[in-house]
Amino acid sequence: MRIVQILPVLAFGDAIGNHTLALADAFTRNGIHNCVYAQMLDSRVSGKNIYEYKEYVRQPQDVILYHMSTDSLLNRQLCLHTGAKLMNYHNITPAHFFHGFHEGAERGCQEAREDLAYMAGRVDGCVSDSLYNQRELEQLGYGCPMTDIPILIPFQDYEREPDAQIIREYGEDEYTNILFVGRVVPNKKQEDLIEAFYYYQKYYNAKSRLIMVGSYAGIDRYVESLELYADRIGVDNVIFTGQISFAKILAFYKTADVFLCMSEHEGFCVPLVEAMYFRVPIIAYQSTAVGDTMGEGGILLERKEPLETAGMIDYLVRHPQLAEKIRCNQAARLEQFEHDRVEAAYLEFVRRFI
Repeated sequence: MRIVQILPVLAFGDAIGNHTLALADAFTRNGIHNCVYAQMLDSRVSGKNIYEYKEYVRQPQDVILYHMSTDSLLNRQLCLHTGAKLMNYHNITPAHFFHGFHEGAERGCQEAREDLAYMAGRVDGCVSDSLYNQRELEQLGYGCPMTDIPILIPFQDYEREPDAQIIREYGEDEYTNILFVGRVVPNKKQEDLIEAFYYYQKYYNAKSRLIMVGSYAGIDRYVESLELYADRIGVDNVIFTGQISFAKILAFYKTADVFLCMSEHEGFCVPLVEAMYFRVPIIAYQSTAVGDTMGEGGILLERKEPLETAGMIDYLVRHPQLAEKIRCNQAARLEQFEHDRVEAAYLEFVRRFI
């Protein structure tokens, strides 16, 4: 018997990829024979028992752990396996977000949603990254044993040395740094970040930056619309970093004064947990799984009013006692994502099927 993790894409630095590799390590340390197969395997990802899916030879005793998050021929192929089949549901971005920006992504998300509905009743158990994700499965008629367990995050990686040049450039002046980390894609609503920042910069603090860390590869039309919007309203110091090294990401967290999230679709949102880890007070719009992840940590906005959001940023920056209270609340919430706690919960669930 072995656990076989299968996923369409194993990408370097990706949250789902990191989660998959962390699970593989946990299984190995606990004496569970396991391996990982990916249809698309990033050449920068290396390790023992990691293979391309085309090399997979199905064995009846295999326990499949499938990571569901995107469109792929593998989605329905999973259902053909005669042994135990588990799904880790990471959520699928609703197709409408990509309308007018990326036809292929819009079509792919729609197909993935159709596959997800097809798979109801064809898997033996499901793990969801959040209660929000689990409720989606329940609404689709999934009746198998289910649980919600956060993504397994290797926090030791965050202790690496941050990029010194970024620290000097962004952390050693009088500017207030407002940070968002995540792919530049329509569901993340970077335009709402820019609008709130515009009001903050105009009415509260001219010495400020909005730093958006994340890849924008493949979604050029959306990025161009954001740049045109920022130029049209006349806001300064809006920074798109693109895909950058892990050391630079760590440095931006360490220089941030506020983490601002206006996303309208998240299945979990690892950067919220990262902000908690780096003691950056969070202001986030309450949508999808954002509230599940934040818990009592940070400030949740029930509506999008950019001028109000700007005022909240200013109040938080100018009142260190409030910021410290939020940091304390976030530290308490962070305990729920401790590696050993999450690992134990995951192993307990998986062992029911092996």
